[in-house]
Amino acid sequence: MKDAENSIVFSVNGKPYTVRNEYPMHTSLLDFLRSSGVSSGTKGCCLEGGCGICLVTVQYVDNITEKPTSYSINSCCLQLYSCDGLEITTVEGLGSTSSGIHPIQDRLATFNGAQCGYCSPGQVMNMYGLLKNNARPNMKEVEDAFDTTICRCTGYRPILDAMKSFAIDAPTSPSGGIIDIEELDGKVCCRKGKLCTDFPKNRGKLLEIITDQNRWYRPVKLPQLINLLEQYSTEKYRLVFGNTGFGFFSDQAVTNYTTLIDIRGVKELYSVDLDDKSHITFGANLTLTNLKEQFESINDPDVPYAKEFADHLLHVGSTGIRNMGSWAGNLMLKHVHNEFPSDVFTMLETVGATIKIVGVKETNKNYSLLDFLSLNMNGKVIVSIQLPKYKTQNIIIRTFKTSPRRQLSLPHVSSGFNFQIDISKDYLVEKRPTIIIQGISASLVHASQTEVFLTNKKLSDPAVLREAIQILSVELQPISVSSCWQVCSTGRLWP
Repeated sequence: MKDAENSIVFSVNGKPYTVRNEYPMHTSLLDFLRSSGVSSGTKGCCLEGGCGICLVTVQYVDNITEKPTSYSINSCCLQLYSCDGLEITTVEGLGSTSSGIHPIQDRLATFNGAQCGYCSPGQVMNMYGLLKNNARPNMKEVEDAFDTTICRCTGYRPILDAMKSFAIDAPTSPSGGIIDIEELDGKVCCRKGKLCTDFPKNRGKLLEIITDQNRWYRPVKLPQLINLLEQYSTEKYRLVFGNTGFGFFSDQAVTNYTTLIDIRGVKELYSVDLDDKSHITFGANLTLTNLKEQFESINDPDVPYAKEFADHLLHVGSTGIRNMGSWAGNLMLKHVHNEFPSDVFTMLETVGATIKIVGVKETNKNYSLLDFLSLNMNGKVIVSIQLPKYKTQNIIIRTFKTSPRRQLSLPHVSSGFNFQIDISKDYLVEKRPTIIIQGISASLVHASQTEVFLTNKKLSDPAVLREAIQILSVELQPISVSSCWQVCSTGRLWP
């Protein structure tokens, strides 16, 4: 294509790299780091974003704040050709026994946080990413961030104790002589001995890389994306953002597609509008971490679900996955695999959110999430989502999940409840409530019969609750595992 770039430029530990089409399109950042000898310390294990062994830290200019930001990400998920404009730091970039070790590495050793040592690089890089993004975390924030790294031999206590010692509310550390937390953010992060601030910038031009069998594009404007969709809508193409979905469904692997379109550079997809009187809007390219941070920032009584959704997002995937994956990508997984028990879908459908979609023959059309599930998305892309504001204070919104683990786990069953209740009238349900149930079957989303029954009923009446549970039990028709188990599990989610 005319005026398109044909190479990517990024840096690893301060050293610049230029890559053209010499690597296959399915090459991950982890593949590149290890096969090229750039980083033998970055390990691989599950290769699907589940263990955190392969974590590295990336720094880039955030398209929302337009300021440099840093996150830890799973290098086994990030495609090499998505790395244009990134500054990447691996464990070698922090330090070594020959060049001097970094305070995080020192602290992990001091607290006896390594046994076989295989996961140690990931543990260190996870903490480094947290401190780069938040130089003064508290102990809870440190613990929350360690949902992404799995250790199979040492046990988490010494690792967590080592990392919590960096927290501002940590007890006095017994390991004297280690750098103060205030100095960590300004610590050198690569062996070149300088701060990592002069990192390569995304060049703001269309990227086109072609090999014998595949094509990789990175549009930077929405019209460019639409043109590419029109050109390749009859071929086997895929939009790429975080590329975390293949860990759940193998048909999402990039090896299954001939044309890959990286949408990370499309700035129109990063919109945020919290000021409209009737709704809030988030662009499709917000990561799950971005979305969580936006909800945490909202202090508006007309958005009573903000804290609830922020808390729920903390238990979606893991820190590394949330730093990479977008909410729109999560919904597209639900679109392709209706059986996927998406927590993001549960939350958004609980408040009746609508998504804006554009395509080759369609311009800015809004859809309900239920309509979206059956919509043919070939040649189309999600642009943004709108969530309502409520003018009444009688709204109660709660979301829940039952899962094997609190974090880094898909739910067996997830649910969302949206009730408008007049407490002064014996908890009268003033309007038809919303009851979302996922994980029972691919077809069940709303417990519609239970919603209709509870309309204009008083929840203070025990007989009403008993009959509602009976109706709900009839609506729940599991298609897998024990029917009794899933019905009982859902019953426990009742708010």
